[in-house]
Amino acid sequence: MSKYLTPSILIIISIAVFFFFIKPTYSRVGESQVEEERFNELLSRTNELRDLRDDRLEEFNSLDANDVDRLTKFLPDNVDNIKLLIELDGIATRHGMVVRDVSFANQEEEGQLPQSGNQELGELLVQFVVSSPYGRFVDFLSDLENSLRLVDVRRISFEITEESDFTEYTVSLVTYWLPSGTQ
Repeated sequence: MSKYLTPSILIIISIAVFFFFIKPTYSRVGESQVEEERFNELLSRTNELRDLRDDRLEEFNSLDANDVDRLTKFLPDNVDNIKLLIELDGIATRHGMVVRDVSFANQEEEGQLPQSGNQELGELLVQFVVSSPYGRFVDFLSDLENSLRLVDVRRISFEITEESDFTEYTVSLVTYWLPSGTQ
């Protein structure tokens, strides 16, 4: 009987060791391998992104400083209402006009204007009034179009005054900028 008892006990102990120690440990090792693969994928993706960042930084550093300044003026990284107003006033002054009744609003606040749908750009609605003869106003719009600042003229309305040769123009335009984190 002891001839069969000792091997039976050893087999039962072996089975118990397998189910209570080896199998759970083996499962944890398998899970660790899956997690290691995931971390390796993340590490390789991080290295790819680092290489891409380095390439972009190298491209940016190779740009001419004047080109970077022009690009920053074209699409600034913040909303600078005062600078925009100075630019508009400078263009108007060259044509003998005065910018007045200026108002600023976020594009979302002005429900009737169409939106670009591009959520990566910030948009600011600017509305102002100028008075001039038609020819000077057309020249003003041409200079505004050729300025470095990115603007979309969305609406122009006018009112003709009886007392003078001047027409009062109300201009609504949208300007853009790169919000933080999109550069």
